[in-house]
Amino acid sequence: MTENMSMEYFERSKEYFLNDVLPKIKGVFLGFNTNIDALVYLDIEHEFLRSLFKECSKTESKLPEAIRSLNDLRSGLLESISNGKALELIIESEDVQRFIMNNVKAPEYRVGGPPGIVGNILARMGLDIIVHVPSRSKRQVEVLEKEIKIIENGKILPIRAREQDKDLIHWIFEYNKGFSIKYCGKTITAPRENRFIASFDDLNTRLYIEKEYIENINIIGENISHAIISGHHLLTSKVDYKKAIERSNDFINGLKDLGVKIHIEAAYTQDKVIRDIIVKEVFCHANSIGLNEVELALFISTLDKELSRALTTEISFETLVDALELMMEKTGTDRIQFHTYGLYVEVVRRGGLYEKPCKKCLAASSYFATIKALYGDIKDIKTPSLIHSRVKVYTRYKDLIKKLSGFSTGELIFEAIPTIIVEDPKSTVGLGDTISAIGFLCRG
Repeated sequence: MTENMSMEYFERSKEYFLNDVLPKIKGVFLGFNTNIDALVYLDIEHEFLRSLFKECSKTESKLPEAIRSLNDLRSGLLESISNGKALELIIESEDVQRFIMNNVKAPEYRVGGPPGIVGNILARMGLDIIVHVPSRSKRQVEVLEKEIKIIENGKILPIRAREQDKDLIHWIFEYNKGFSIKYCGKTITAPRENRFIASFDDLNTRLYIEKEYIENINIIGENISHAIISGHHLLTSKVDYKKAIERSNDFINGLKDLGVKIHIEAAYTQDKVIRDIIVKEVFCHANSIGLNEVELALFISTLDKELSRALTTEISFETLVDALELMMEKTGTDRIQFHTYGLYVEVVRRGGLYEKPCKKCLAASSYFATIKALYGDIKDIKTPSLIHSRVKVYTRYKDLIKKLSGFSTGELIFEAIPTIIVEDPKSTVGLGDTISAIGFLCRG
């Protein structure tokens, strides 16, 4: 454990965020990909697994770009489990969607997408929250906090359902460390807990933005100080992605022109064309970017394939600094927050919007991520304690953290902390989104 990184330090950082930072935040907009998550706990879904893996068929050696068959679903699930990595693929087959609907017996419906997940948490903290909700079905509205606001009829109004709107469901297949599947004579075992996401969603996969929000951007901008943007990863090269990106960039820049600080949250983006555009044409509009180790390696692959391979093999001082430095250079952003299991890193541009990194903000991110992992959600903001038998500070990266903390390349300044980890977490969905959102807002 690095100096002063006790449980008490994380608790104090939480208090700093709640008492010193939150009162200064005018309001937050979150867009664009709100949906419904159907959590599927694989350790109890025996019938689904039997049906999916009952026949041995050759799976692809490379991860498919989308799910167009049951074999693609198997490939994606096995790839995620074998590496313990969070992956997300789009379902393009109605037959696959029907198969999941018919065979999953105990889905747990929750709010989905970073805008919905983080929007709920921030609304419970008492912040004024405006969320872009592309489809306001009854089930969708039921999983959102009633304090959340939307744009309707040129006004900021409390969220309410639209009778004609449909459910947009993303299947979240969760597994714990040690979970295993026997397939084609082999046993595939998860080295750590994580999830595989399969999304059947014809609005968010087009990066749909409601006309009301575009036409009333001035009203939004006048009532917020921060915006957290996500959803680009759901685009594919099969849709009019150029127009979608242009529309999104216009919206983001419209908010920036009104003085709003912009954070863009990265996500696993399988489509190579979209990945390249996000790096070159989307991230450049952000004041802040958030990503994990898989996403960093994936986006770096568009810039430096050798560095990407090195990142995939090992998170070392040299590879991490080189990758973050390259991302900062190519995107021009002021700040990147990187997270992986047990390690958070912030890099900022000297003389930029954020003059130096903030260790307290990284620690506040870790505190709230811990509460979410431990209890499945963040509902009681002030009382949860980190004193728990399943909670500890991770020490694997202590030497790396020592090198990174305060390191400077001249223009860039780094900070790193060990984070709290939770053994056998209740849920991992939305952890990265929570980490990045708290870290971004904590910077004021």
